[in-house]
Amino acid sequence: MTTRRAIIGLGAVALGYVALTKGGTALWARLGPLPDFSTEGMPAGFRKQVGAAELSAGLANPLIGIDDGSAPLPADTLDDAALCRALFADVSPGRVPLSYFTDYNCPYCRVLGRDLREFAMARPDSAQLIHHELPLLGVSSVLGAHAALAARKQSAYDLMHARLNTGVVRITQSYIEALAGEFGLDAQQLLADMSAPDVAAQLSLSNGAAHRFGVIGTPFLLIGRTAIFGRIDPTTLERIFEDELASEASYSCAV
Repeated sequence: MTTRRAIIGLGAVALGYVALTKGGTALWARLGPLPDFSTEGMPAGFRKQVGAAELSAGLANPLIGIDDGSAPLPADTLDDAALCRALFADVSPGRVPLSYFTDYNCPYCRVLGRDLREFAMARPDSAQLIHHELPLLGVSSVLGAHAALAARKQSAYDLMHARLNTGVVRITQSYIEALAGEFGLDAQQLLADMSAPDVAAQLSLSNGAAHRFGVIGTPFLLIGRTAIFGRIDPTTLERIFEDELASEASYSCAV
């Protein structure tokens, strides 16, 4: 009996140790309850995860769209219909959108961006990763956002986004031109497209959507209709995703 009690006691100690380690944290994230959610400050139909956030903080950047004289779309002019189009217009039927707002100077974004790519690639029939450029951290962030969206016109968004997102180089016009040559793009067309009205409009739309959620820093993620401010571990990401998938929430913007 004494031996049995000793074994049970040692087991309890071992479980306690595991609970205090990284492995225990991951186990709790998988088996424990879902995070707390709140609808406070959220647009109708959305919720947010409650908890501490790791953000690369910034302010709404006045340089967004400045190339053609436009200004960021103010939050109060982006109504619910426009918000829906900004977030869900390109979502394929049956998929949960992962609407990811990111900045090239945000170190947390690089980690979460990698996790999201792997997550979406593993679930091609149920998850859809949608990037939103949200340059809040300086002129180079704005330049990179314009370059990535311009590269999309030559089917090179993923290439440009991945290279600008390494954090090991300073984003300049000359660097963007060099990347265009490396990727086999029309460099002059790319530079012209960086100032195109539709690129500025897309940046303004993403900026306006972020304002509706009170975003002050990146990364910011919407798993379907659940807002995540800051980083999220892969296990919690999967559990919230499965919860959204099971809810069969609508991502249609039809009136």
